[in-house]
Amino acid sequence: MTKESMDKLDLAIKKLEEDIQSGKFEEYFKNLMEKKKKRKEYVNSKEYFNWLEQFIIKLESMKRMYGTEMFLYIDKDQFTEQDIENEKYICEPIFELFEEIGLAQGLEVKEDWSWSFPSYEWYFKFNNKMYFACKMIGQGTEYIVRSEKSDVKDYLDLDYYFSK
Repeated sequence: MTKESMDKLDLAIKKLEEDIQSGKFEEYFKNLMEKKKKRKEYVNSKEYFNWLEQFIIKLESMKRMYGTEMFLYIDKDQFTEQDIENEKYICEPIFELFEEIGLAQGLEVKEDWSWSFPSYEWYFKFNNKMYFACKMIGQGTEYIVRSEKSDVKDYLDLDYYFSK
């Protein structure tokens, strides 16, 4: 490491220590955790999954399935403000909720390492229909959600979850 790099590292460590002493780091961490909690609470409702179901149907009528990157580049004029706002939550909040539901229902995420990067997959039933959600991690993270036509035995039962 160069002297300049070491000086920058020393300054960063000093700043972190000051932030820890002053409570700024704890405040920052609390705010971060509160935002994370609110995002998971946002998707933890039957209303959100009713919207997601309609969103998937809309995309399928366009001969598409949801993918993070696809949605990034699609013409947004075809979608409502609610679609655009709710789409932002098709990511970690859903997967964190699925982890929680999976724990309660005795299921674990399916890991697939058949590519050179991992994917994490859940099947879930909602309104008596089957769906597939996937998180693929490579040079970024891609989230995919679509209807599932095949017969699946291990799935999260959101109908049961939301009936409680």
